[in-house]
Amino acid sequence: MATISINIDFKRYTSHPQLVLDLSPAFAAHVGDTVDFQIILIPYATFLYSDFLTLVSSCVIHLRSKGIKVSGIVTHNNDSKTQYASRVNFFQLIGLQYEEKFERKPGDGKFTEITPYDKDTFYSVSNNLRRVVIANINVDKELQALLDYCLSEIMDNALNHSDYPNFGKGKGIVCAQLFPVKQEIRLMICDTGVGIHTALTAPVESKYKLLSDKEAIALCTEKGVTNGSGLGFGLYASSEFIKENGGDMIVYSGNHYSHIFEGNHTVNNGEFWHGTFIFMRINTNISVDYKRIMPEGHTLLDDYNDIHLPNAFGIDEELW
Repeated sequence: MATISINIDFKRYTSHPQLVLDLSPAFAAHVGDTVDFQIILIPYATFLYSDFLTLVSSCVIHLRSKGIKVSGIVTHNNDSKTQYASRVNFFQLIGLQYEEKFERKPGDGKFTEITPYDKDTFYSVSNNLRRVVIANINVDKELQALLDYCLSEIMDNALNHSDYPNFGKGKGIVCAQLFPVKQEIRLMICDTGVGIHTALTAPVESKYKLLSDKEAIALCTEKGVTNGSGLGFGLYASSEFIKENGGDMIVYSGNHYSHIFEGNHTVNNGEFWHGTFIFMRINTNISVDYKRIMPEGHTLLDDYNDIHLPNAFGIDEELW
């Protein structure tokens, strides 16, 4: 029985791989061990980003689900950033008490809480994510349909990978936040499952059995790459959208991560993340040519219109 100390200081982080570096040792814990978190919730940047908080929350939830004891404290200034962390349910998810002395106002399509989901809550959670992402980008209906498809595919992948090879009981966690002044949206979809390498190489019929972990990450955003349970289009279309949009995208799984930034795509070594997370930063003021991504003759827009009939999921049509 060991105690693993995890020191999280938000002043140190300007990128997700930096945070993974500090979180990674927690994934080596076994039942009977204790993982002790010392978290300094005072960020380096002007903003405290919920996508960083999501990684910490996901790690803690994973440890507890494995029967590993989690302890620790959070140091904060009890300022607006602390209140924001509480408002997006960070303290609640990691199991620490924080007395909210402010009125909770609804997200109103501007942000989501850090939200765990499973197959039973998939549609309600994806609708909340859709409200933030699609409603705040100046795009036509075709691009709305593409983004809707991509987000749903990535969320579904998280459920499948987190419960592989058994399907139906997987869990993921998401968050999204609009930054109007910066004209961008940040979102994350995360799981702590088997990861992309295992998902691609483990199936008996897989044609990717010989891929290394790094090769799997390099290939996962290419068109048609799938383990057989999907079309292999969600990550591809998402990455193409981000390139056209001039945004930022990280696909992190295992010991490697793919990074798209300013149209360039790199694959990098990193510390171990147990599962996969997808981070996207979307510029709300940069349009994307839908036809540069989608093939001719597709039925995506028809499918989108069929699904999103007025009030089909209780969505306010004025948001569109």
